[in-house]
Parts: sequence; structure tokens; C-alpha cells
Amino acid sequence: MGLDIQQGKTKALRLVPAAPMSSPTCSIQTRRGVVLATPTPTAHSLSTTVATDALNSATYVKLTSTTGLVVGDTLQVSDTTFGVAASVVAEVTGLYVRFIEPLPATPDDGSAVVGLDVSVTVPTDATATLSMDNIVIVTAGQEEVTELFNVVTHVYRGPLTARDVRDHIARLYAGEYAGATVGDNDWQWHQRVAAEVNGNLRGRLLESAAFISRYWDPDTLAESARIMLRLVLADKGYWTGDGDREDQLRSLRIELKERIGGILKGGQAYDANNDGEIDDDETDGSTTIRGLR
Repeated sequence: MGLDIQQGKTKALRLVPAAPMSSPTCSIQTRRGVVLATPTPTAHSLSTTVATDALNSATYVKLTSTTGLVVGDTLQVSDTTFGVAASVVAEVTGLYVRFIEPLPATPDDGSAVVGLDVSVTVPTDATATLSMDNIVIVTAGQEEVTELFNVVTHVYRGPLTARDVRDHIARLYAGEYAGATVGDNDWQWHQRVAAEVNGNLRGRLLESAAFISRYWDPDTLAESARIMLRLVLADKGYWTGDGDREDQLRSLRIELKERIGGILKGGQAYDANNDGEIDDDETDGSTTIRGLR
């Protein structure tokens, strides 16, 4: 779905290709293909192996080196038993790494492990003008990974946090925590759910032409976020509703559409011509209708 970068600011990005990249190059372009910048990307330097350890499992592995490895990096493990699999790092303690998603099985000793992440900074040359759907293209040989971004006046800030997700699950699904120690990966999972909910809400807001110049107050999105959270969790197997599940999900989707529709149709003026000011004709009552066409 892409991301937002404030006008005139730089932004450090971390892209994750499907395979390791060697000597990648980068081109930042508008949606029409005009090149805005060509910054130099940096591929992850980690190339190591799985070390022998009795504690090794599908989620917890000892490596021969963790130099340059941080939480959030994506590692690719090549194993003779299950083949190639990737997972995101949840924790690094010395030479031990814990993954958010479990590998298909415990990797064999000596299995190759490489970092997939490629880092690149979007410079101010590419964020000078308010715009939608610019693209970062990182390539190396036949491999390519891309990231869309919008240059906006106010960066969208989602209303939901990992703490909100945890509280919701703890209250409605108490059995998840009763009599057991919460897993080390739960917090990262809660963050992922929150990011998915916030991203889905952002996608709805993108339907408005006012997106790049309007400030979206997180408080106005709180009610919509609660509905979206229930939908996202239901998709992941969490459901407490009585009666027909599909009927209730359909009702939630309708309610969410109405809430978002009300926000998009709000009378708040916005900078329709992106000149940095609210002009008289942008407060005449027709601005919102014009922006939604």
C-alpha cells in the first residue's frame, strides 16, 4: 500500500526482496516515470550459518555470527530438509535469534543464513512536491523490489497501537493468557495486527483527493479502528460473536463503510490546489464533493 513522507523531508526505507541482492541500484520515479533521484542502496551484510545448539528450534536459532543484525531484519535460511524460508527477527541476544514467524522446521546445523533487507534513503530531491504514487525501485540483476510513497503535508498516523490490540484480545479472549506465560513473539504480532488495521484505514482514506494535504486526526478514526480490528482479528481466527458469523461480519463491513464515508464527507476545508493555503473557493461548501470525484 505504500507509505507517506512529509514534504521536504528525507525518509530511510528498508525493502525486503525475495532473494539476496548483490550491488543493488536504486531509482526513485514519479508514477509517469520521471526520475527524481538515484540514491545508493545498501544490501544487508549478514552472511552466516546455523550453529550447533541443543536449544535450536523453528523459532529460536543460534548463529555463528549476528554482526549487523537488529530486530526487524528479515533472514533467509537455506536448509537441506525444508529448503528456503524467510522470517523476521523478533529478538537478538548474543548469537541467538528469535523469529516472529516459525521456520518450517528446526534448521540443520550449518544451514546458510543471509540478510535480505536493502536500506535506501529517499532524499529531499524526491519529496519537494506534494504528489501521489511515487515509486522506489531497487534492482540487482534480475531481482527487483519496489515501494510506493506519497509526498504529503501531514503524515498519516494510525489510531491503533500494539497495546490496544493486546488489551482487546486479553479482554475478549482471556483463554489466550490464562495459565500460561505470554510468548516472546506476542508483542511483535500485536504490532503487526495494529499496522494492518492502520494500513487498512489509510487505504480507505486514500479514496479522498484531500489525502495529501489534509490532517487526519487519529481521534476521529478511533471508532473505525475498533471495527477494523474486529474484522482483521476475525480473519485471523479470533471470533466471539453469536449467531451467523458471515452476517455479523457483513454488518461490521457496512458499519465501517458508513464511518469512513462520514469522515471523507466531512466539511473540513483542505488545500485542493496544493498551494499551501486554504483559498476562499476551497471553503465554499463544494470542496469535499469536488475532492471525492
